[in-house]
Amino acid sequence: MSALPYLMMWLFSLPVGYVADHLQTSGRLSTANTRRLFNSIGIYGPMICLVLVGVRWLQPNSSHHPAVPRRALINGKETVGQWKLVFWIAGIVYLVGNTFYIIFLSGERQPWNDLPAHNSSGLGAPQGAYGTFLGSDEVDTGNERSQGAASHPTKVPEIF
Repeated sequence: MSALPYLMMWLFSLPVGYVADHLQTSGRLSTANTRRLFNSIGIYGPMICLVLVGVRWLQPNSSHHPAVPRRALINGKETVGQWKLVFWIAGIVYLVGNTFYIIFLSGERQPWNDLPAHNSSGLGAPQGAYGTFLGSDEVDTGNERSQGAASHPTKVPEIF
């Protein structure tokens, strides 16, 4: 039962991804709205399930509690009300997190995505679709630096 959410995620990820791509490429939804919609389905769905578990409590699944009772969130107050509180807190975290995502999401490529231009020396900086990993003044050639180069600090390559 504990693997069921992961199995369902695996089963639905490809068809749902296809639907999302179709909605975006057909022009029905923008990139940002496609991401908003499908992220909200993926976050608000589990949020609703968590809250429903807390509201309609059938049987507590507390198999982890006897193994590590000092690490349980309910600290010796093993009541249905305390477990409901745990599920409500988790639901609120889902709600706030995805709402923040929806409000501040941008579907545009961010300027910090672009890497520095490829150097003209032809030395080992990998060239990709969006630039290189190292700029022209960031390549360490292993040679001694001239007097003019000593005045410029060495940059750390940006890889993220």
